[in-house]
Amino acid sequence: GAGIESHIHVHLLPRWVGDVNFMTAIGGKRVVPEPFELTYQKLKEQFDKIGS
Repeated sequence: GAGIESHIHVHLLPRWVGDVNFMTAIGGKRVVPEPFELTYQKLKEQFDKIGS
């Protein structure tokens, strides 16, 4: 799917409370600490807009 222009790929990584350094130190990425359910709702709202 990554070679398809219209493909959207998202990674959600479960981490334990307070763990914010692993992704920054190893992957050079910042962490957004929020529950999966909240992230799902935010993404779903945006994907629903794209799909309409």
